[in-house]
Amino acid sequence: MVRDPELLRRYISSDGFSLDEVCIKSRRLGFPCIPSIDDDFKTRLIAVSITFLTVLTMELESMGTPSSIDGIAALLGDISSDLAIYGAPRDVIDEAHELMRRIAIMARLVKTPLDT
Repeated sequence: MVRDPELLRRYISSDGFSLDEVCIKSRRLGFPCIPSIDDDFKTRLIAVSITFLTVLTMELESMGTPSSIDGIAALLGDISSDLAIYGAPRDVIDEAHELMRRIAIMARLVKTPLDT
C-alpha cells in the first residue's frame, strides 16, 4: 500500500467504509488520507499507516465480538517500528499507538479490567 497507495483506496471501498469518515484522523494530523504516488516515501508511509490502522479499527468494531487474529501483533509491531524509524512526528505516533491499543483489545492481545 505504501508503494501503490491506490491499493489503500480499494481496500477502504471494498469494506464499504466512507472515505470521509476514514480520513478524519490523517487529515487532522496534516497528512493525506490516500497519498499520491508522487509523495515522498515518508509521507506515504505515515499516511498509509494511520489510514490502515483506522480502517482496521473500524473493521474490528463492526465485527462486534472481540476475537483472536493471527499475525496482528507482528503487524502492529512492524507499523510502530516503521513509524519510529522514519521519524514520524510525536502526534502521529501517539495517534497510531492509541489505534493499536484499541486493536489489541479487540483482537484480544491484551486483557482489560472487564476480562477479569
